[in-house]
Amino acid sequence: MKKPLKVLAVVLAAYLTYSYIGPVRHFVDSVSLFGLYGDYNYLSDHNVASENYQINKIIDGNLDAPISYNTATKEYIISIYDSDYDRNNAGWKTYWKTNKNGEIIDSLNFRDYINKLGYYFEEDYYTDWIYSGNKSKQAYHQIINYDSIHSSIFNEYIVKADIIAYGNDYDADKTNCYVKINEDWTVFKSAKGFDDFYMNPFKFYKHKEKSLDSLIVLENKIAPWQKWKNEEEPIHLEKFVGTSREYGSFYDINNTSRSGWNGIGYFRLRHFDENLNFKAYTFKTGAFGSYYPDIELFYPKKEFKNSNKIAFIKLSGNGRSKREYKENGIYIIKNKE
Repeated sequence: MKKPLKVLAVVLAAYLTYSYIGPVRHFVDSVSLFGLYGDYNYLSDHNVASENYQINKIIDGNLDAPISYNTATKEYIISIYDSDYDRNNAGWKTYWKTNKNGEIIDSLNFRDYINKLGYYFEEDYYTDWIYSGNKSKQAYHQIINYDSIHSSIFNEYIVKADIIAYGNDYDADKTNCYVKINEDWTVFKSAKGFDDFYMNPFKFYKHKEKSLDSLIVLENKIAPWQKWKNEEEPIHLEKFVGTSREYGSFYDINNTSRSGWNGIGYFRLRHFDENLNFKAYTFKTGAFGSYYPDIELFYPKKEFKNSNKIAFIKLSGNGRSKREYKENGIYIIKNKE
C-alpha cells in the first residue's frame, strides 16, 4: 500500500512543480518540442507563407470597429484607435482604405463615428469619404424644418429617396432624417414629433431606413468561446509553451488581474486549401484552463465574391498582455506576390 502512495506522491509533486514553477515548465515544454515548429515565425516577422498565400502586416494598432467591405467601390474599410493616449480618449481614430487586392490606398484621421451606412452627418454638413474619397465638408442641398411642413412634402422626398438615414448629430432636442436623392442630401429636422425615437422608433417614422447595402461587415471566424485545440477550427493551437507564471491577487476584487501562464502558442491557420503556420503570444489560465491568444480572423461573407481570396487577422493586446507592441495590428492574408 505504501508503494502506490509513494508513486502518487511523486506524480503529484511532479505535476505541481510543472504547473507552478516557471523555469521548470518552460524547460519541459521546450524539450518536448524536439526541434518541431522551428519554421513557425511571428506574424510581425513578415515571413509567414504557404505555397500560394502570404501574411503581411498592413496597419499598426488596435481595431476600433468591425472591418467592412464596400461593394460599391470594391474597397475594405478598417478603423483603428488613435495611438496617442489623449487623442484616443478624445475619440480620434483613423479610417483606412484598402483596394480589392488588400493594398492601402487612403486614410482619414477622424474624431467622430461614421454612420453605419458610411456617411458622417453634422448639423450643417456631411462627409462621404468612404464612397467618394472626398475628405472635405460638404453642404446639404436643403435643410428643412419637418415640424413646419405638411407630411405630404416629406413623403414625396421619401418616395424618391435612394438612401434614408436617421440620427441627431449630437443635438438631444432634435432628431433628423437624412434623405439622398441622386447626388443631393436633404436633412429634415424635428423637435416636436420625434422625442421618443430611440424608445419607440415606429412612432418616429413610418418609413424604415433605406440604403444601397454597400457596406458589408466581414464575418469574424473566431468565437468568444473559441476552442483553440479543435483541429476543425480555422485556427488550431497545435502547441503551447509556457514561459512565465502570472498570479492574480487575492485582494483583486475587480478581477483586473489573472492567474495562469504567459507563453507562446504554435498555430496552424487553414486558408482555403493551404496551411499557414505561425506562433503568437498566448495566455493560458490554470493547468487545464482556456487559451487566450487575442487573435481574430475576418473573411468576406460567402454571398460576396472573394476572387482575390483575401482575409484579415487582428492581433490585439491590453495592459495585462505580455505581447510585444510591434505584434499588435491588422494583417492580411492574400495571394503571393
